Amino acid sequence: MIRILHILKELDAGGVERMLSNYYAHVNQEEYRFDFIVFSDHEGMIEKTIKNSTIHHVTAKEVNAKRHIKEINQVIKEGHYDIVHTHIDKMAIIPLLSARWHKVPGRFAHSHMAVQKGIQEKLTYPVIKALSTDLCACGIDAGTIRFGAKAYRENKTTVI
Repeated sequence: MIRILHILKELDAGGVERMLSNYYAHVNQEEYRFDFIVFSDHEGMIEKTIKNSTIHHVTAKEVNAKRHIKEINQVIKEGHYDIVHTHIDKMAIIPLLSARWHKVPGRFAHSHMAVQKGIQEKLTYPVIKALSTDLCACGIDAGTIRFGAKAYRENKTTVI
């Protein structure tokens, strides 16, 4: 069984959450197990539909950054995941670094937006690219803005 840990802010009613819910509903659950880390303490709308998965509610970095990092690291260390798939933009550095440290073979960074928000993201994305084994995007623009046109041209970014 391939164990995949998806990391996102919450499992509520947004587009990323609905995409993951659709994947979850159609994946062969004998072959793949989806677990989730969310940065919220409330139960999101989509959580109610997810069975046979563990949903880890970790402390948001805005509440306590040290606890946030510690909890993410603990989940990744203890989960023995094959893939850590991040859906969280610039904050993907923390779980990707932990996944690399714990020798998770698949480390995915997934861009869901075709806009650059600011200098912080411009500075973090080269690090995210270096920590990732795979780059994913929801479209060509989202991939080229986040990971660069070269990564797209050289087929290093998969459009899903």
